[in-house]
Amino acid sequence: MRVFISIDMEGISSIVDWSEVDRNSSEYSFTRKLMVGDLNAAIKGAKESGADEIVVSDAHGSMRNLRPEDVDSSAILVRGSPKT
Repeated sequence: MRVFISIDMEGISSIVDWSEVDRNSSEYSFTRKLMVGDLNAAIKGAKESGADEIVVSDAHGSMRNLRPEDVDSSAILVRGSPKT
């Protein structure tokens, strides 16, 4: 089974205000941690459900919010623009 996850900051656990997802905000680094936490939980769930390939698209703003070293290494991360 192949799984595609497109992740955006709006909708991440605990996000309640636009300022939390703004790259220029003091809260942005904390929000990035929340984002990767939710993502890795989704990856874990997909693997436990039988996924043998997981592709993740960073879809917020500049599409450079996820640090590759923080994402579960069993997933393929696609970030930046353009996406090919």
